[in-house]
Amino acid sequence: MRALTGTRFPVVVLVANAVVVPPVAIGLSRWVADDRGLLVGVLLVLLTPCIDYVVVFTGLAGGARAQMLAATPLLMVAQMLLLPGYLWLAAGPEVLAVVEAGPFLHAFLVLVLAPLAAAALVQGLRRRRPTGRAARVEGAVAGAMVPLMAATLTAVVGSQIAAVGAQALTLVRLVPLYLAFVV
Repeated sequence: MRALTGTRFPVVVLVANAVVVPPVAIGLSRWVADDRGLLVGVLLVLLTPCIDYVVVFTGLAGGARAQMLAATPLLMVAQMLLLPGYLWLAAGPEVLAVVEAGPFLHAFLVLVLAPLAAAALVQGLRRRRPTGRAARVEGAVAGAMVPLMAATLTAVVGSQIAAVGAQALTLVRLVPLYLAFVV
């Protein structure tokens, strides 16, 4: 957690994710407001981006990867707490009845809290017994981030390609929306 020694970085990242991005995402989602499925999908993608990808891309761009990685649990908690309000605001209260909280809670426990606890345990053990091997393992894991992300993305795309292909004409409406978001 040395990467978050100051408050400026986490505050800027939180403001960007919780204050700046939501109005942009909600504004762009109006492009597909007539299709409830596309609307909810766009809102989920733009309001809760995959933080792990952001960490990797930050590192590839020469940014503050360690700080972004340290801010990941904070960003994920903020996303989970704020998402229901954003969905209610952008898609209406009936959407909250459709989105189940259980899978989000399960994902938070398994994908955020468990790895965070494991990381804290490993860091605690490393502080007690620092070795050169720990630095080599850390370097190897950091080097594996991009290939692991690519493998994960390939598995996800591979599992969904048939369903996406069947809806290609509907989904083509999203291309200008996502391009506008990138800009």
